Amino acid sequence: MGILLKSQYSIKYAANEDSLAISSAPSIPYIGPYINTIFGKKYAGDSLLNKGEYLVDLVYPESQKAGEDFFPYDRLKSDIASEVNKREPIIGKNLPQTKDYKRGFFFRYFYMDLRTKLIIETTKEEYDSTQIDSNIFNKISVEWNLKPLSNLNKKTVNNLSKLGRVNISPYDYVTKRNEETPYTQ
Repeated sequence: MGILLKSQYSIKYAANEDSLAISSAPSIPYIGPYINTIFGKKYAGDSLLNKGEYLVDLVYPESQKAGEDFFPYDRLKSDIASEVNKREPIIGKNLPQTKDYKRGFFFRYFYMDLRTKLIIETTKEEYDSTQIDSNIFNKISVEWNLKPLSNLNKKTVNNLSKLGRVNISPYDYVTKRNEETPYTQ
């Protein structure tokens, strides 16, 4: 490796999401401290004096087909992975009813994918489901203002955008002034 200046490396900590493995066991994830160089090389350990093995990208199990999305349970022991029956949420919309327009608001339900930070909208039934993997998806519910000329939905969309990527308009379902028909995308 030669001589490295302090500005040419940093000590980091690898978690499961980093998808790193030591070069001698490329299918087993490496979790722990590692040395990250500006040259793109990574070594296990937390000191240059006793650096460990070279780190490589994690090789996925052979049971996973090329191009198939990675599912974190693939790394679990087979007896644990076989018992897992959780799933991803189904995309849907919870539409406001006439009573909601009279009240001035209703609730919208979302899940945030912790792997990609993508926020997807879902129905109330899907939001209440116990079959969604809570290790991968966080629940988010927001009160959605249905009154015209209000900036509350802009604040809600901005707050959701700070959490992750969301594709909704602050004018969804808001009624036009003096009319009963809502704006829609």
